[in-house]
Amino acid sequence: MKTLVVALGGNALLQRGEALTAENQYRNIASAVPALARLARSYRLAIVHGNGPQVGLLALQNLAWKEVEPYPLDVLVAESQGMIGYMLAQSLSAQPQMPPVTTVLTRIEVSPDDPAFLQPEKFIGPVYQPEEQEALEAAYGWQRDGGHAEYLLAEEKDLILLPDALSYEDGAFISCGVGTAYEGILRGEVSGSDNVLVVGLGPVGMMAMMLAKGRGAKRIIGVDMLPERLAMAKQLGVMDHGYLATTEGLPQIIAELTHGGADVALDCSGNAAGRLLALQSTADWGRVVYIGETGKVEFEVSADLMHHQRRIIGSWVTSLFHMEKCAHDLTDWKLWPRNAITHRFSLEQAGDAYALMASGKCGKVVINFPD
Repeated sequence: MKTLVVALGGNALLQRGEALTAENQYRNIASAVPALARLARSYRLAIVHGNGPQVGLLALQNLAWKEVEPYPLDVLVAESQGMIGYMLAQSLSAQPQMPPVTTVLTRIEVSPDDPAFLQPEKFIGPVYQPEEQEALEAAYGWQRDGGHAEYLLAEEKDLILLPDALSYEDGAFISCGVGTAYEGILRGEVSGSDNVLVVGLGPVGMMAMMLAKGRGAKRIIGVDMLPERLAMAKQLGVMDHGYLATTEGLPQIIAELTHGGADVALDCSGNAAGRLLALQSTADWGRVVYIGETGKVEFEVSADLMHHQRRIIGSWVTSLFHMEKCAHDLTDWKLWPRNAITHRFSLEQAGDAYALMASGKCGKVVINFPD
Protein backbone atom coordinates (compact mmCIF):
# COMPACT_ATOMS: atom_id res chain seq x y z
CA MET A 1 0.00 0.00 0.00
CA LYS A 2 1.33 3.41 -0.96
CA THR A 3 1.88 6.12 1.65
CA LEU A 4 0.08 9.43 1.24
CA VAL A 5 1.08 12.52 3.24
CA VAL A 6 -1.75 14.88 4.20
CA ALA A 7 -0.95 18.28 5.74
CA LEU A 8 -3.37 20.10 8.03
CA GLY A 9 -2.51 23.66 8.97
CA GLY A 10 -2.89 24.71 12.58
CA ASN A 11 -5.48 27.24 11.41
CA ALA A 12 -7.49 24.44 9.79
CA LEU A 13 -8.06 23.13 13.31
CA LEU A 14 -8.50 26.51 15.01
CA GLN A 15 -9.53 29.11 12.49
CA ARG A 16 -8.56 32.76 12.82
CA GLY A 17 -10.98 34.66 15.02
CA GLU A 18 -12.43 31.55 16.65
CA ALA A 19 -12.38 31.04 20.40
CA LEU A 20 -9.47 28.75 21.33
CA THR A 21 -11.69 25.94 22.64
CA ALA A 22 -11.50 22.15 22.40
CA GLU A 23 -15.07 22.13 21.06
CA ASN A 24 -14.09 24.32 18.08
CA GLN A 25 -11.09 22.12 17.32
CA TYR A 26 -13.19 18.94 17.37
CA ARG A 27 -15.79 20.58 15.12
CA ASN A 28 -13.16 21.62 12.56
CA ILE A 29 -11.53 18.19 12.66
CA ALA A 30 -14.93 16.59 12.07
CA SER A 31 -15.26 18.46 8.77
CA ALA A 32 -12.02 16.86 7.51
CA VAL A 33 -12.47 13.36 8.95
CA PRO A 34 -14.80 11.87 6.26
CA ALA A 35 -12.33 12.72 3.48
CA LEU A 36 -9.40 11.41 5.52
CA ALA A 37 -11.27 8.19 6.30
CA ARG A 38 -11.92 7.55 2.59
CA LEU A 39 -8.24 8.08 1.79
CA ALA A 40 -7.22 5.75 4.62
CA ARG A 41 -9.00 2.85 2.92
CA SER A 42 -6.73 3.15 -0.12
CA TYR A 43 -3.52 4.60 1.31
CA ARG A 44 -1.33 4.40 4.36
CA LEU A 45 -1.91 7.92 5.67
CA ALA A 46 0.72 10.09 7.33
CA ILE A 47 -1.09 13.16 8.67
CA VAL A 48 1.14 16.11 9.53
CA HIS A 49 -0.14 19.29 11.09
CA GLY A 50 0.72 22.82 12.11
CA ASN A 51 0.32 24.01 15.68
CA GLY A 52 0.48 27.83 15.68
CA PRO A 53 -2.88 28.55 17.34
CA GLN A 54 -2.55 25.59 19.70
CA VAL A 55 0.91 26.37 21.05
CA GLY A 56 -0.20 30.00 21.28
CA LEU A 57 -3.13 28.89 23.45
CA LEU A 58 -0.78 26.94 25.73
CA ALA A 59 1.63 29.88 25.89
CA LEU A 60 -1.19 32.22 26.96
CA GLN A 61 -2.29 29.77 29.66
CA ASN A 62 1.37 29.46 30.66
CA LEU A 63 1.69 33.23 31.15
CA ALA A 64 -1.64 33.56 32.95
CA TRP A 65 -0.69 31.30 35.85
CA LYS A 66 1.85 33.12 38.01
CA GLU A 67 2.21 30.47 40.72
CA VAL A 68 4.95 28.53 38.90
CA GLU A 69 7.76 29.40 36.53
CA PRO A 70 6.57 29.31 32.88
CA TYR A 71 7.31 26.12 30.96
CA PRO A 72 9.81 26.46 28.08
CA LEU A 73 8.45 26.71 24.56
CA ASP A 74 9.79 23.31 23.43
CA VAL A 75 7.70 21.61 26.14
CA LEU A 76 4.62 23.57 25.02
CA VAL A 77 5.25 22.47 21.42
CA ALA A 78 5.37 18.85 22.57
CA GLU A 79 2.13 19.35 24.51
CA SER A 80 0.47 20.78 21.40
CA GLN A 81 1.56 17.73 19.37
CA GLY A 82 0.01 15.45 21.95
CA MET A 83 -3.20 17.50 22.07
CA ILE A 84 -3.68 17.65 18.30
CA GLY A 85 -2.63 14.03 17.81
CA TYR A 86 -5.07 12.89 20.48
CA MET A 87 -7.96 14.85 18.95
CA LEU A 88 -7.23 13.52 15.46
CA ALA A 89 -6.91 9.96 16.74
CA GLN A 90 -10.17 10.22 18.69
CA SER A 91 -12.06 11.53 15.67
CA LEU A 92 -10.54 9.19 13.08
CA SER A 93 -10.81 6.04 15.20
CA ALA A 94 -14.56 6.56 15.45
CA GLN A 95 -14.95 6.08 11.68
CA PRO A 96 -16.12 2.67 10.39
CA GLN A 97 -13.47 0.37 8.88
CA MET A 98 -10.71 2.73 10.02
CA PRO A 99 -7.27 1.13 10.37
CA PRO A 100 -5.37 1.66 13.65
CA VAL A 101 -4.44 5.29 14.34
CA THR A 102 -1.16 6.14 16.07
CA THR A 103 0.00 9.54 17.34
CA VAL A 104 3.74 10.17 16.97
CA LEU A 105 5.63 12.79 18.98
CA THR A 106 8.46 14.28 16.90
CA ARG A 107 11.72 15.90 17.98
CA ILE A 108 14.23 17.91 15.96
CA GLU A 109 17.87 18.33 16.89
CA VAL A 110 19.01 21.96 16.72
CA SER A 111 22.16 23.87 17.53
CA PRO A 112 21.95 25.75 20.85
CA ASP A 113 24.11 28.45 19.24
CA ASP A 114 21.71 29.11 16.36
CA PRO A 115 21.27 32.93 16.32
CA ALA A 116 17.65 32.47 15.21
CA PHE A 117 16.77 31.69 18.84
CA LEU A 118 17.65 35.29 19.74
CA GLN A 119 15.07 36.64 17.29
CA PRO A 120 11.97 34.40 17.08
CA GLU A 121 9.96 34.98 13.90
CA LYS A 122 7.07 32.48 13.87
CA PHE A 123 3.93 34.07 15.26
CA ILE A 124 1.71 31.85 17.41
CA GLY A 125 -1.68 32.26 19.02
CA PRO A 126 -4.57 34.59 18.25
CA VAL A 127 -4.51 37.84 16.28
CA TYR A 128 -5.10 40.92 18.44
CA GLN A 129 -7.09 44.05 17.73
CA PRO A 130 -5.17 47.37 17.60
CA GLU A 131 -6.58 48.49 20.95
CA GLU A 132 -5.13 45.34 22.59
CA GLN A 133 -1.74 45.62 20.91
CA GLU A 134 -0.27 48.54 22.85
CA ALA A 135 -0.71 47.00 26.30
CA LEU A 136 0.72 43.66 25.18
CA GLU A 137 3.61 45.33 23.38
CA ALA A 138 4.50 47.30 26.50
CA ALA A 139 4.37 44.21 28.69
CA TYR A 140 6.18 41.69 26.51
CA GLY A 141 7.93 43.57 23.71
CA TRP A 142 7.30 43.31 19.99
CA GLN A 143 8.92 44.23 16.73
CA ARG A 144 7.92 44.02 13.12
CA ASP A 145 9.86 41.81 10.72
CA GLY A 146 12.23 43.54 8.34
CA GLY A 147 13.68 46.31 10.50
CA HIS A 148 16.96 45.91 8.62
CA ALA A 149 15.39 45.34 5.23
CA GLU A 150 15.80 47.83 2.40
CA TYR A 151 12.01 48.03 2.06
CA LEU A 152 9.50 47.55 4.87
CA LEU A 153 5.79 46.98 4.40
CA ALA A 154 3.84 49.54 6.43
CA GLU A 155 0.24 50.66 6.65
CA GLU A 156 -0.51 54.08 5.19
CA LYS A 157 -2.07 55.22 8.47
CA ASP A 158 1.33 54.73 10.16
CA LEU A 159 3.20 57.00 7.74
CA ILE A 160 3.89 60.72 7.83
CA LEU A 161 5.17 62.99 5.07
CA LEU A 162 8.83 63.93 5.38
CA PRO A 163 9.42 67.65 4.67
CA ASP A 164 11.79 68.26 1.75
CA ALA A 165 14.38 69.90 3.99
CA LEU A 166 14.79 66.73 6.05
CA SER A 167 16.86 63.78 4.85
CA TYR A 168 15.95 60.12 5.18
CA GLU A 169 18.46 59.96 8.02
CA ASP A 170 16.58 62.78 9.76
CA GLY A 171 13.33 60.90 9.22
CA ALA A 172 14.70 57.65 10.60
CA PHE A 173 16.09 59.51 13.61
CA ILE A 174 12.72 61.19 14.25
CA SER A 175 11.04 57.78 14.36
CA CYS A 176 13.69 56.37 16.70
CA GLY A 177 14.99 58.89 19.23
CA VAL A 178 13.96 62.40 18.27
CA GLY A 179 10.24 61.67 18.62
CA THR A 180 10.77 60.27 22.11
CA ALA A 181 12.71 63.40 23.12
CA TYR A 182 10.09 65.65 21.50
CA GLU A 183 7.29 64.07 23.54
CA GLY A 184 9.28 64.62 26.72
CA ILE A 185 9.89 68.26 25.80
CA LEU A 186 6.16 68.74 25.20
CA ARG A 187 5.21 66.96 28.41
CA GLY A 188 7.68 69.14 30.30
CA GLU A 189 6.17 72.26 28.69
CA VAL A 190 9.61 73.67 27.85
CA SER A 191 9.50 77.36 26.89
CA GLY A 192 11.76 80.37 26.46
CA SER A 193 11.70 81.23 30.16
CA ASP A 194 13.03 77.84 31.26
CA ASN A 195 16.37 76.60 32.47
CA VAL A 196 16.51 73.04 31.12
CA LEU A 197 18.61 70.21 32.52
CA VAL A 198 19.17 67.02 30.51
CA VAL A 199 20.72 64.02 32.27
CA GLY A 200 22.11 61.34 29.95
CA LEU A 201 23.40 62.61 26.60
CA GLY A 202 22.92 59.61 24.37
CA PRO A 203 21.01 60.17 21.11
CA VAL A 204 17.71 60.84 22.94
CA GLY A 205 19.30 63.22 25.45
CA MET A 206 21.22 65.00 22.69
CA MET A 207 17.98 65.52 20.78
CA ALA A 208 16.20 66.71 23.93
CA MET A 209 18.75 69.52 24.14
CA MET A 210 18.39 70.32 20.43
CA LEU A 211 14.61 70.51 20.78
CA ALA A 212 14.84 72.60 23.95
CA LYS A 213 17.02 75.00 21.98
CA GLY A 214 14.43 75.07 19.21
CA ARG A 215 11.73 76.01 21.71
CA GLY A 216 13.92 78.85 22.93
CA ALA A 217 15.01 77.55 26.35
CA LYS A 218 16.89 80.22 28.30
CA ARG A 219 19.73 77.96 29.41
CA ILE A 220 20.49 74.30 28.59
CA ILE A 221 22.59 72.17 30.93
CA GLY A 222 23.83 68.67 30.15
CA VAL A 223 25.17 65.93 32.42
CA ASP A 224 26.77 62.66 31.33
CA MET A 225 29.29 60.06 32.44
CA LEU A 226 31.33 60.40 29.23
CA PRO A 227 33.36 63.51 28.38
CA GLU A 228 33.04 62.61 24.67
CA ARG A 229 29.28 63.18 24.82
CA LEU A 230 29.68 66.52 26.56
CA ALA A 231 32.18 67.58 23.91
CA MET A 232 29.82 66.54 21.12
CA ALA A 233 26.89 68.45 22.64
CA LYS A 234 29.08 71.54 22.86
CA GLN A 235 30.23 71.07 19.26
CA LEU A 236 26.62 70.79 18.06
CA GLY A 237 25.81 74.04 19.84
CA VAL A 238 22.88 72.57 21.78
CA MET A 239 24.35 72.88 25.30
CA ASP A 240 25.35 75.98 27.28
CA HIS A 241 26.89 74.22 30.28
CA GLY A 242 28.05 70.63 30.63
CA TYR A 243 29.13 68.59 33.65
CA LEU A 244 30.45 65.11 34.23
CA ALA A 245 28.07 63.07 36.36
CA THR A 246 30.91 62.42 38.82
CA THR A 247 31.17 66.13 39.69
CA GLU A 248 30.66 66.66 43.43
CA GLY A 249 27.67 68.72 44.55
CA LEU A 250 25.96 68.94 41.16
CA PRO A 251 22.50 69.91 42.48
CA GLN A 252 24.05 72.88 44.31
CA ILE A 253 26.12 73.88 41.27
CA ILE A 254 23.03 73.79 39.05
CA ALA A 255 20.99 75.71 41.64
CA GLU A 256 23.60 78.48 41.74
CA LEU A 257 23.88 78.62 37.95
CA THR A 258 20.11 78.83 37.43
CA HIS A 259 19.23 80.90 40.52
CA GLY A 260 17.26 78.12 42.14
CA GLY A 261 17.38 75.02 39.96
CA ALA A 262 16.23 73.79 36.58
CA ASP A 263 12.68 74.69 35.64
CA VAL A 264 12.51 71.48 33.62
CA ALA A 265 14.77 68.46 34.12
CA LEU A 266 14.68 65.54 31.71
CA ASP A 267 16.29 62.24 32.63
CA CYS A 268 17.25 60.29 29.53
CA SER A 269 19.68 57.97 31.30
CA GLY A 270 17.30 55.42 32.78
CA ASN A 271 19.80 55.26 35.63
CA ALA A 272 18.79 55.52 39.30
CA ALA A 273 21.51 58.07 40.10
CA GLY A 274 20.62 60.09 37.00
CA ARG A 275 16.94 60.15 37.89
CA LEU A 276 17.70 61.27 41.43
CA LEU A 277 20.04 63.99 40.16
CA ALA A 278 17.34 65.29 37.81
CA LEU A 279 14.83 65.42 40.66
CA GLN A 280 17.14 67.06 43.20
CA SER A 281 18.37 69.64 40.65
CA THR A 282 14.88 70.88 39.81
CA ALA A 283 13.62 74.23 41.09
CA ASP A 284 10.64 74.63 43.38
CA TRP A 285 7.43 74.06 41.38
CA GLY A 286 9.57 72.62 38.57
CA ARG A 287 8.84 69.69 36.25
CA VAL A 288 10.85 66.46 36.11
CA VAL A 289 10.35 64.28 33.02
CA TYR A 290 11.51 60.66 33.17
CA ILE A 291 12.21 59.42 29.64
CA GLY A 292 14.92 56.77 30.15
CA GLU A 293 13.51 53.25 30.29
CA THR A 294 13.64 50.49 32.94
CA GLY A 295 15.28 50.40 36.35
CA LYS A 296 14.25 52.01 39.64
CA VAL A 297 14.77 55.21 41.60
CA GLU A 298 14.57 55.90 45.34
CA PHE A 299 14.13 59.32 46.90
CA GLU A 300 12.79 61.02 50.00
CA VAL A 301 9.18 61.81 49.16
CA SER A 302 8.93 64.79 51.50
CA ALA A 303 12.40 66.31 51.13
CA ASP A 304 12.93 65.67 47.40
CA LEU A 305 9.40 65.99 46.04
CA MET A 306 6.59 67.35 48.18
CA HIS A 307 8.35 70.14 50.08
CA HIS A 308 9.65 71.57 46.78
CA GLN A 309 6.27 71.17 45.01
CA ARG A 310 8.05 69.35 42.18
CA ARG A 311 6.08 67.41 39.59
CA ILE A 312 7.29 64.09 38.11
CA ILE A 313 6.07 63.20 34.62
CA GLY A 314 6.62 59.90 32.84
CA SER A 315 6.97 60.14 29.06
CA TRP A 316 7.11 57.18 26.69
CA VAL A 317 7.74 57.40 22.90
CA THR A 318 5.39 59.67 20.91
CA SER A 319 2.37 59.76 18.60
CA LEU A 320 2.16 60.04 14.82
CA PHE A 321 0.58 63.47 15.23
CA HIS A 322 3.46 64.76 17.35
CA MET A 323 6.02 63.05 15.11
CA GLU A 324 4.69 65.02 12.15
CA LYS A 325 4.64 68.21 14.21
CA CYS A 326 8.23 67.52 15.27
CA ALA A 327 9.33 67.21 11.64
CA HIS A 328 7.81 70.59 10.78
CA ASP A 329 9.19 72.26 13.92
CA LEU A 330 12.71 71.07 13.10
CA THR A 331 12.35 72.44 9.59
CA ASP A 332 11.13 75.81 10.87
CA TRP A 333 13.93 75.97 13.44
CA LYS A 334 16.52 74.83 10.86
CA LEU A 335 17.76 72.16 13.24
CA TRP A 336 18.90 68.89 11.69
CA PRO A 337 19.04 65.66 13.74
CA ARG A 338 21.47 64.21 11.19
CA ASN A 339 24.16 66.47 12.62
CA ALA A 340 24.24 64.19 15.68
CA ILE A 341 25.02 61.11 13.56
CA THR A 342 28.65 60.23 14.20
CA HIS A 343 28.95 56.87 12.46
CA ARG A 344 27.42 55.31 9.36
CA PHE A 345 27.59 51.61 8.51
CA SER A 346 26.46 49.29 5.75
CA LEU A 347 24.09 46.41 6.53
CA GLU A 348 27.04 44.01 6.35
CA GLN A 349 28.66 45.99 9.17
CA ALA A 350 25.59 45.84 11.44
CA GLY A 351 27.49 43.88 14.10
CA ASP A 352 30.11 46.62 14.32
CA ALA A 353 27.36 49.25 14.54
CA TYR A 354 25.71 47.58 17.51
CA ALA A 355 29.03 47.03 19.26
CA LEU A 356 29.84 50.73 18.92
CA MET A 357 26.42 51.73 20.25
CA ALA A 358 26.90 49.44 23.23
CA SER A 359 30.17 51.21 24.07
CA GLY A 360 28.36 54.55 24.37
CA LYS A 361 31.29 56.37 22.77
CA CYS A 362 29.33 57.74 19.83
CA GLY A 363 26.38 59.86 18.88
CA LYS A 364 23.62 58.42 16.74
CA VAL A 365 24.63 55.42 14.65
CA VAL A 366 22.81 54.58 11.40
CA ILE A 367 22.84 51.71 8.94
CA ASN A 368 22.51 52.99 5.39
CA PHE A 369 21.61 51.17 2.19
CA PRO A 370 23.43 51.81 -1.09
CA ASP A 371 21.78 54.32 -3.43
